[in-house]
Amino acid sequence: MNYVYKCLWKSTGQEPNSVLVRIYGKTTSLINNLLVLNILAERNLGTKCYGYNEEGRIEELYTCVPVERSQQQSGVYFELIANKLAEIHTQDMLLSKAPTFLFDFALPAGISEDAVMKINSFDFKQNLREIIRATADLKSEVVFSHNGLTKEDVLQLTEELDLQLPSLKLVDFEYSAYNYRAYDLSMLFIECCIEYRNKDTRPYFDFNSEDYFAPEIRKQICKAYLIARSNTGVPTDGEVNRLFHETEICELAVHLVWTIWGVDQHIRRETIPFGYLEYAVAHLEEYTKKMKDLKNRGLIKS
Repeated sequence: MNYVYKCLWKSTGQEPNSVLVRIYGKTTSLINNLLVLNILAERNLGTKCYGYNEEGRIEELYTCVPVERSQQQSGVYFELIANKLAEIHTQDMLLSKAPTFLFDFALPAGISEDAVMKINSFDFKQNLREIIRATADLKSEVVFSHNGLTKEDVLQLTEELDLQLPSLKLVDFEYSAYNYRAYDLSMLFIECCIEYRNKDTRPYFDFNSEDYFAPEIRKQICKAYLIARSNTGVPTDGEVNRLFHETEICELAVHLVWTIWGVDQHIRRETIPFGYLEYAVAHLEEYTKKMKDLKNRGLIKS
């Protein structure tokens, strides 16, 4: 369950006259979600929480709009997001610092191995072990991460729409936890291929592999991220190439997570008109292609 309602009323003074109401059902991660939300709000990095119960919450409603597709395909736009992610990644949170997001996400998701293996006879356990080992072998920096950053979670302030470089707001930190620094960047690169809006027929999204950024653009975004994280100026080519390599490996983890998520949502939400299973299959196909490519290049041990 994940329902979102926009509530408006006549202004009576300095109190807010609009809020966002989220109904998501009972969750075992309620305390962590509220902790993260409140800390980010205090630091002006997230929406304020006005109230909550065990099945939902009331939060601040930004006067924002999603970024247009023409902007989404711009490397400059993704550099802005990289800058914002760099700010998020420097936050110190009262959460476990262990990079166990993939392991924690996969195992308690309530998905039977049989359900996952129905997709292309997918060996879930073997692939999970392989990706956990490959990401650990990177010895990458572990940071506080969003972990679920779709393009719909990146908003621009309405009052700044006429600016060439408007401020961006990141929302929906439900999956936030400590993770490898490249994970959020990897998800950005994958998201540039997915279009959710204006789709009136199943599966209600398009996955366009041809929109995947060329290596030069991805390295440019990695460089922007490192500059935003650094106090010493421009990173070396070696530092950029290392982060770029980390993003390639972490893309496998991203595809695996959203394959699992799609199967889980298909099982739980059969009445919701979205092609969750098709979404899982799309990510699995990209996962398979990426894994083959990385093994052929010797970047993943066979």
